[in-house]
Parts: sequence; C-alpha cells; structure tokens
Amino acid sequence: MVLAYHEIVADHPSYSYSVAADRFASHLSLIESRKKADDPGVCAAQVTFDDGHISHYKHALPLLERFGTRAVFYVTAGWTGTQPEYMDVPQLRELVSLGHQVQAHGWSHKMLTQCTPSELYDELYRTKQVLEDRLGVAIEAVAVPHGRWNDRVLEMCASAGYRAVYVSEPGIGPMDRRGVCLTGRLMVTRRMSAQSLESFFMSGGRVTGLALLKNKMKHALRAVTGERLYHQFWRVAAADNQRAITLGPIKRQPRVLQLISSEGYYGAESMLVNLATSLDGAGCRNVIGVFRNGHNPHVEVGERARRNGLAVEVIPCSGRLDRRALRTIREIIYNRGIDIVHTHGFKANLYGALAGAPLGVPLFATYHLDWPDRGLALYGYHLLDRVILHCFRKVIAVSEPIARSLRRSGLGRKKILTIANGIDMVPFSSVPPSTADSKGPMVVGLVGRLTPQKGHRYLLQAAPAVLARFPNVKFVFVGDGFERDALEQTAVGMGLDRHVCFEGQRSDMPAVYASIDVLVLPSINEGMPMTLIEGLAAARPVIASAVGDVPKLIRHGETGLLIRPADSKDLETALIQLLSNPPMRATLAAQGRHWVCQNFSATAMAGRYRELYQEESARRCGGLSVSTTEAGG
Repeated sequence: MVLAYHEIVADHPSYSYSVAADRFASHLSLIESRKKADDPGVCAAQVTFDDGHISHYKHALPLLERFGTRAVFYVTAGWTGTQPEYMDVPQLRELVSLGHQVQAHGWSHKMLTQCTPSELYDELYRTKQVLEDRLGVAIEAVAVPHGRWNDRVLEMCASAGYRAVYVSEPGIGPMDRRGVCLTGRLMVTRRMSAQSLESFFMSGGRVTGLALLKNKMKHALRAVTGERLYHQFWRVAAADNQRAITLGPIKRQPRVLQLISSEGYYGAESMLVNLATSLDGAGCRNVIGVFRNGHNPHVEVGERARRNGLAVEVIPCSGRLDRRALRTIREIIYNRGIDIVHTHGFKANLYGALAGAPLGVPLFATYHLDWPDRGLALYGYHLLDRVILHCFRKVIAVSEPIARSLRRSGLGRKKILTIANGIDMVPFSSVPPSTADSKGPMVVGLVGRLTPQKGHRYLLQAAPAVLARFPNVKFVFVGDGFERDALEQTAVGMGLDRHVCFEGQRSDMPAVYASIDVLVLPSINEGMPMTLIEGLAAARPVIASAVGDVPKLIRHGETGLLIRPADSKDLETALIQLLSNPPMRATLAAQGRHWVCQNFSATAMAGRYRELYQEESARRCGGLSVSTTEAGG
C-alpha cells in the first residue's frame, strides 16, 4: 500500500491535499506501529511525497527522522532550484544521504496524457537525465503528474528507462503493464485521520464505501467534461489558491523526422541527406525515415545517411495504405520525441499527414518537382496531394515555377515559400582535371533517373551528329529507372550501342562527375536539379534545358549553356560548340563552380530550413501554466 502526500503544513491546512504536521505525525505513528506488529498479515505502507514542496523539507523531514520512516520524494525537476516554494538540489541530496529516495514527477508537472509526442519525451527523458546528473542516483520510478495515464504514457515511461509508474488510483496493482510495474497510490487529504487511514489498511488497501463512490463520481465527471475542464473544476473544489507556476519552453533545437519514399539515390535524396547533415552539424537533430516498399525496396538514402552519422529508421510498407507503416511512424514520433515531421514526396506527404496530424505534430513538405498532370492516375494523385497539403504548416518549393504551380492549385500564399537546394561542397573540392585533352574518348554524361522527364531520348537523337564530328565521344547515362530497357533498345536501333553506356545507379558521384567532360541535362521539367548543382561544384561544363529554376543556376554563356527543352537540334549544336572549344569548357567550369559555391551551399540551405523550424517551435512553445495540487500530484 502506497500513500501519497502533497504539502505538510504547520497547522490549519487551506486546501484538500495539504496535511497538518500533527496529523501527519499520527499517520507515521500508525505506520510504524504496524511495521512492528508481529503479524504476517499486516501489510506495510510506503510513504511518498509529490512535487518537491519545500514543506517536505521543513515539516515532513523532521517527523520522518523522528519516527525512523524512510520515504520516496517524487519531484518536479523543472521546479527544483528554480522556484522558492520547492526544494533545491542540495536539499534533495541531503534527503538521499539520509536514506530517502528521490524519483521523478515530470519536468513541468504537465498532464502527460495531454502532451504532444515531443513534450512527453521531454517530460520523461529530460527529467530522468537531469535528476540523475544532479543527484548521482538512478531514477527508475515516476509518479505521473495529476495521476493521469494511458498505455501510451506507460510505453513511453518504459522506453525512457523507468521501471515503475505510480498513479492516483489506490485499487490498481502492483501489476506489470506495457513494460513497467504499475501501482496505485492513496492520495492523502487534510481530513484523513489516523482512524480512517487504519480502516484503509484493514481493508487491504481497497477503496470502499463513500471513498469508492467519490472515485466513481470523479471518473464519470472527467469522462463527461474532458480533462481540461475537469482540471479547472478540481482546482475550485480543492480550494487550490496557490500560485500557478509558469515554466518557459525547454531551450533546445527542434527534433525533425525527415520522411521519404525513394526510388534510388537521386536529387531529392541527395538534397535530404545534405540538409539533414548540415542541420545535425548545427545542433538540430534529424531522423531519416525511409520507406522500404514491398514492390520497390530502395533504401539507399538511408544507407548514405548512416554513413554521414545520421539516425535512420526504416519503415516497412506494403500496399498503398499500410496501417502497420502508420503505426511505425507514430512510434518513431513518440520514441524520438519528434517536434516536426518534414516530408519529401507524395507518399511521404500522405503517411506523414495521417500519422502526424492526429498527434498535433507540425507538418512541413518540400516539393522537389511539379506534379505532371498527364494520365488519369497521375492527375488523381496530384489532386489528392494538393488536398493533403492543406494539413501542412509550410510547403517549401525548391524553385519558383514549382511555387507558382502550388499557388495556382489553391494553397495559400503564406503557406508556400521557396528555398533553393544546396550541397556539401567538400566532396567535390578535389575533383581531378577534365580528361578532354587526354588520349581517351571524351565523355558526355547525363545523370538522373531514367524517366521521360529527364530527356534522355533527346541526347540519343543528338548523338549521331555529334559522333560525325567527334567519333570517339562516349555517352554515359548514370541512373536507373523504368525507361532503361526502352532506351537501351533505342540506342541499339540507332547503331549507338558501341558509344552509349548505361552505368546504372552509382554511389561514388564525385568520381563520376570527375570522369565527365560535358554534363548534359535536357529535361522537359525540373525544379532545382541537384545534378546540376553537383556538376557545377565538380567544375564540369554544363548544358541544360531552360526549365524550372535552371536559369538561376545556368547563366547562358557564363556558367553553362542553356537550350530549349525537347529540342535535340539545339542540344546537338551546344554539344558540338563545347566539345570543339576546350578553353570555353574550362572557363564555364571555373565560373560555374564559383557561382554555385557562393549561392547553393548546403549550409545556406540548411540555415533557411532551420529558421523555419525554430519559428514553428517558438510559435508553439508558450509557457506552461499548471496546477500543483490536483489528486495525483
């Protein structure tokens, strides 16, 4: 049997959960007499205190020492040493030195069942860490503030390393539940005499009679009014006139879940890893959540993220809407204490919204490419995605054309903003010189998914005229996709099979770019292509279609050459111009690298995203104003 006390006062308690010192002494006398009784049927009672009131030190401790009773003090860690009404760290250390225990009662006394996932994480993990660091003792038990609990709270307690959880329902346990030992406590009130306490002991710790009826009425009222209204009612009924304590938000960087469904390691994946790596370096913790799709299990982005020292969670997913995947994402949000879910792509948008929105987690989405409306299925996905995006706090476009498309689709202007992609320049800083003047063949490279959008067929159409001028040129396609078989057959049909090489997906991209003499991207639709940013950083001369925000990267004649989209003749002319002019290639390469280093670094990109995350955290983090005296502490 476990008794829970709040304040111990010298005399004349003013509210329900304060107990006069002389009455507390009579309780201790009864408890110690029962311990001395030579009767195996007599159950010992454990004395506990909630919140860490200074009255525990001033009034309760002398009586505990007088009767030789050892107690457990559950303290609200955020109040310790910061509020004059509560004990400080030296006083808590003194309690420990005298043989008492100090355990956890949350960080800010917030009702755990009403916390967001990140708040619940902080209430449990931060409290345990801070108390263990300050006191040098193991914190393995928590008394939940206000006595409110559910299975999710118990699971999080177990995940945080607590072995025992105490609640304000005396008829519960002790029993194993959700990985912890769950035990109820009797909340001692000012009117509870030694005689009524003895009756409770004689009943074996069961609540009976009027007390049982009172508990049932409380549960019924809470079910009807809801937790918040019930809490306000309870403060009035308990005559709680104490000052409400307001704690400012915990000062830390946001924790972000970056969610993506991938078809390989391409532009969006590269941007995500660059973003998360730079954010982690600035103290903003990121978790990469990557779907392992049953039909297309590409998790290369997760492998690359792990090599960069990032936390990775792989989410098994089968079918279009997998409930197990949704549960996994919710588990990640809780167990990682996620503040923001940041999605990349339609599937991530859908699952992120369904998993995060009901938990009150802010949602951000980055649009890497405009949705093509060709085909009924794609148009349907497009419409559904636009509806989903209305649940998001911010939608980030990687280019202004994508932002305009989002605005045309009906999203509010204040919801949309543009942040250009950026990369880590270091891997590309020591790229070997071009092999254009070497004895080997010159290489024209196209890096990207093998899909119609990237315009591979226009390069194949331009190849014969280029080969007529430069017979030793080699055309290299790096990447994979559903068009590979068709493109290989086209190359064979055009008699280009000896000059065209399909490399597939490569993980050594700096080396790939170093082997290319001219980088080509004849896309018909783009946002802010990572391939071009990487190619420029590697000091490669570039030819690209003037689509999306490509003209912001490629200044025609200064940092590369621009061509008309879907125009193989224009591409043919640009290729012949560069292949026949080595000085021009060198000049464009040098100027392109300087331009991209100045304007498209991962550090600059991450800084913009970090500002967004911090603005959202500041918007949500008001001070916490909570009562200290409701049953359950």
